[in-house]
Amino acid sequence: MIWLVESNATLGAMSAFAILYGLDFIATVPPTVKLTVGTFGREMGPVVFGWIFAAHQPRGSLQIPPGVVSQIPPPARQDKGLLV
Repeated sequence: MIWLVESNATLGAMSAFAILYGLDFIATVPPTVKLTVGTFGREMGPVVFGWIFAAHQPRGSLQIPPGVVSQIPPPARQDKGLLV
C-alpha cells in the first residue's frame, strides 16, 4: 500500500487494484461475520469478529522482519550471518 503512494500508477492500474482488493474484502469479511454471529449470537458475534480482526494485526507485523531480510542480496546476507 505504501508503494502506491510513491508510484506513478495510472487511473486504470489504481482502479484494478481497488476492484481486486474489494473482491478480497467481499470474499472474506461477510462470511466471517456470519460465522461469528451464528456461533456467538447477535450480541457477542460482532465483538468476537472485532477480536478476530484485531488478532490479525500483530500476526501480520511479525512478517516484517523476514520481508526485510528477503530484500537483502544473498552475498550480504551471508556476511551478516543470516541463514535466509
